[in-house]
Amino acid sequence: MSRLAVVSLACAAAPAFSSPGTDSPSPGPPNPYCTQPLPFCDLSLSFRQRAEDLISRLSDEEKVSQLSSGLNSVTPAIERLGVEAFAYHSEG
Repeated sequence: MSRLAVVSLACAAAPAFSSPGTDSPSPGPPNPYCTQPLPFCDLSLSFRQRAEDLISRLSDEEKVSQLSSGLNSVTPAIERLGVEAFAYHSEG
């Protein structure tokens, strides 16, 4: 999987992250979108650290399931990690 695809995948799990345009730490309150006490939910870690942690926990099948195939595609939730389903192009 290319680096761009991995970054896209990480962004698909956007509710688990904040400040996706930066690598700087995001100190603050606990992440209200995360249901698991895992590093990718820790807002004191950088976006890059959280993305790498999330990607490392996904199986190949889960990574593929998160790839969009068109407008208004919905990726399935990954319940074991507390990652919710995500509708691409719904950001507003």
